[in-house]
Amino acid sequence: MAEFNFNFCLGTRVAEIMAPEEPAIKDYNGWDYTPRPVLPYRRKFKVTLEGLRWYYLDNGQIDYLASPEKNAGVLEYFYEDHRKWRPFNFLHERLGLLELRFDAPLSIPKALPDSGGLVPALEVMMIHHNPTYNSAPVPTGANLLDFSDEENSMYAGTII
Repeated sequence: MAEFNFNFCLGTRVAEIMAPEEPAIKDYNGWDYTPRPVLPYRRKFKVTLEGLRWYYLDNGQIDYLASPEKNAGVLEYFYEDHRKWRPFNFLHERLGLLELRFDAPLSIPKALPDSGGLVPALEVMMIHHNPTYNSAPVPTGANLLDFSDEENSMYAGTII
């Protein structure tokens, strides 16, 4: 795994999975054909961070020590250190611990007027750093569907 963790706005962030484009080919009869991909499924994420805030010292400089998990200055420094090439660990609600990279440059906006440094909701684009074919999450616990009735008994024990 990566050396650093993305621990910003843990209680309020939302990670949306952006489905990649699937190549489709039309044959001579006009039928769509989608071949099996030769590369692993590479997820992109749009992570919305809410509650970020610019913190300032009395002399007007950015305070990097105040509330680091919600500090816009610390996030800006984190991006400058990682940019689009260095991976970091990201704990996803459903997929678990992933190794991601920034997918697009990050620009943190100025604070809202009269908000005490509060930044509007910020969308950060990320991409799976090194996916493999076996990186799909394995469901834990009970089956996702109930196959207890007689009609679907042939699927009993199947994890979908």
